[in-house]
Amino acid sequence: MPTPTINDAQAVDPVLTNMLIGYMQSEMRFVASRVFPTVVVDKDSGTFFIVEKGSFMADSLVPRAPGDQFEGIGYTLSTDTYKTLQYAAEQRIADEVRANSQVPLDLETIAVNRLGQASLIRKSAPSPATSLLTLCGAQPTTTVQPIGTTPPVATRLGTC
Repeated sequence: MPTPTINDAQAVDPVLTNMLIGYMQSEMRFVASRVFPTVVVDKDSGTFFIVEKGSFMADSLVPRAPGDQFEGIGYTLSTDTYKTLQYAAEQRIADEVRANSQVPLDLETIAVNRLGQASLIRKSAPSPATSLLTLCGAQPTTTVQPIGTTPPVATRLGTC
């Protein structure tokens, strides 16, 4: 990925000091964290439980006569595994480029915004390893099971 050079950051002609054009998508337009909530985990890999969808989608109630025993119902429980993945990037700014940049070119702010956008794009990118997991009180109503599933990805961020 290209990085600004001294010539890029130091214009020859006078620079407008109250205008800078850039392109970023609003954080609210990224839906990955709302559709697939972050799961806080203590370990880099492990097992989680799954209550099978069919257990809660079937009409299991049957009529009964007064005094008869209730019909027993149950659910199917299984497990799957997860493994955390770490993604990282950096935006280097050479001291010479920083020293020669002009207002309104705030190289540090642009770099932080660029890294934030890269993180949001990564979280929103479709992945065959993405599955809907919940923890810390999240209450999903739908489980998404992608075609050709592999173990779900859990992002490791702080604590609840």
